[in-house]
Amino acid sequence: MPRNQMQTWKTYPPALIALACSLVFCCPLASLLGVVVGWFALRVIDSSGGVYGGRRIAIWAIILGVCMLPFQMILIQKYQAMSTDLIRSDVMHAVEVVFDVEADDRKEALESVFLRHKGSYPTPEEADAFVESVTSELGAFVSVSIAQLSVSSDLPRPVHEIALVFEFENDSATGGAVCELHAALGAMLEIRLDLLEVTLPGGQLVQLPVSDVTPAGESGDDLEEGAPQDASTTRATDEVAP
Repeated sequence: MPRNQMQTWKTYPPALIALACSLVFCCPLASLLGVVVGWFALRVIDSSGGVYGGRRIAIWAIILGVCMLPFQMILIQKYQAMSTDLIRSDVMHAVEVVFDVEADDRKEALESVFLRHKGSYPTPEEADAFVESVTSELGAFVSVSIAQLSVSSDLPRPVHEIALVFEFENDSATGGAVCELHAALGAMLEIRLDLLEVTLPGGQLVQLPVSDVTPAGESGDDLEEGAPQDASTTRATDEVAP
């Protein structure tokens, strides 16, 4: 078909797509896509001999996309810093709630810092057994600090694995926590615990909620007949993992 008989587009559609992508402020990938698509659209428009329009739109898409990228990277860095601060404060608060056995509203307090585990929250009795297992060995709880923080899965619900250092009255101990971002309807975003654990000096791992995983080499047959089973969350491990 001769060029003068070809359909003439007022604006080349990919140029509009590129501009829309470049205007997405919160996603660097969108701006980068806007630059790539804008460059492609500009080349097609220039080589079409006037069949396609929208050259200025394609140019603006490229300019905006390039300008947006550094601002978006700064925004992401600030968001990560805010997320880290939120995780630190929420996890430290959650640990303090767990060890506060004298709290009047202990059930509600535990439910405010834990995620549901198999459809239910840790009970005050489970939390008290956890605290008793730890403090009987190490003394009263003093403080906790975060040694390392990592993300083990991606959005939309990243799982944070945290290495902790606990300070007690008689000694210190390492441990860890697994937590997720929790968003309740009409409430602010917050970090909630999925698992909290403390490694005792003897190598025992105390967990809350109770883990159903049996360490290798341990089974019900290995227990002495008639030996009482501790109601706490203590189990033996051969290695210490934060």
